[in-house]
Amino acid sequence: MTFSNTIKLSLLSILPLFATSCHKDDEVVADPANLVVTFNSPKEGQIVKKGETVTIDADINFNTEMHGYKLTLVNTANNQELMNVEEHAHADVLSVNKTWTDTLSSATDVKITLSVAIDHGTSVDKTLTFKSVPQ
Repeated sequence: MTFSNTIKLSLLSILPLFATSCHKDDEVVADPANLVVTFNSPKEGQIVKKGETVTIDADINFNTEMHGYKLTLVNTANNQELMNVEEHAHADVLSVNKTWTDTLSSATDVKITLSVAIDHGTSVDKTLTFKSVPQ
C-alpha cells in the first residue's frame, strides 16, 4: 500500500466522526411549541439595586436535543448590551446559572433574553424584565 493510499484510508475512516458530531435524532420533530423555559431568578419586575449581584438562573427543557443558548442583558433605556454569553451544549435539558453585578447609575428596566437554539437553523427567544434602581 502506498503512502497516498494510507492517507486516503485514514481520512475515510475518520470522516464519519465529523458527519455525526452534531446530529439530532431524526425521529423527534423539533417543534418550538415544545420548548419550556423557566426563569427561577430573577423574577419578572424584581427590583435590583446598584451594587447587587443578580443570579440569572433558568431551566430549559425540550423534547429533543438542543444546541445551546445565547443569554443577553440589555438596558432598555438606551439599548446598551450589559451581558452577552453563548453556550454551545447538546442536551434536551439545559441549565443557565450566570451572575451579573448591577453598576447602572439611573433607574431603568433590564431585559433578559434567552435565545435557545433548538436546532442549527431555529432559535426561540424567551424574555424577562427586571428593574434596576440606584441606591
